[in-house]
Amino acid sequence: MGTMAQSDFVKGQATETKPAVENCADAELMAEMKARLTREVWASNRGIWVDARDGIISLVGVVNSETEKAVLAAMAREIDGCKEVENHLLVKTKWRDYGIVY
Repeated sequence: MGTMAQSDFVKGQATETKPAVENCADAELMAEMKARLTREVWASNRGIWVDARDGIISLVGVVNSETEKAVLAAMAREIDGCKEVENHLLVKTKWRDYGIVY
């Protein structure tokens, strides 16, 4: 009976450890994307929020052009470990198209 309890404990520990490893990888993706934004003087990095979950990088915020929006998504895709990019960036000049009055 003691062996079975130890086995259950080990399984429980292994299950609890896995999300922490994934969270670490996501944190690294976020840190790398934020570092890349900081290095690029042309990027609207103050208005961009970066998140990562399960290898998917999400970009949210406002940029100055469609080109900037596309390049930032491509920049995120190039990061090792990035599986996908969810690009929720809004182009400032198109705010009225989104129903936002500027």
